[in-house]
Amino acid sequence: MEQLTIYVENKVGSLSKLLGHIAESNINVRSVSTERANMSEIRLIVDDPKRAQDILEKEGITSHIVDIVVVELRDQPGELANIARLLDSHGINIDYAYGIDNGVASKGLFAIKTSIDAAELRKILTDFVLY
Repeated sequence: MEQLTIYVENKVGSLSKLLGHIAESNINVRSVSTERANMSEIRLIVDDPKRAQDILEKEGITSHIVDIVVVELRDQPGELANIARLLDSHGINIDYAYGIDNGVASKGLFAIKTSIDAAELRKILTDFVLY
């Protein structure tokens, strides 16, 4: 799955501004993850990442499309621990992970970015439903 990664100045209104541009273009945001530092890193999963990137670029906002792995997990204790153990057994570090609301109470979606390429990660996570 493609994720849009955006770096913006850490100031009031930055997130509102870029989300406004995306909303005005009728692009749906399915997930957002933010980290605050001198430059804020915003990660978005949207229904049309390339078009969102083009819209933001026209507004002077730089973004990158990143291939991430989205895994479906049952809503029960230990599911994330199973993935963490599997990745640990392969010597793979998790760079970041975040949940995505999929509207299904019995299952959750989690975006995962690791120290290896997303295509290689998909080969390791063969026992899981991937997006």
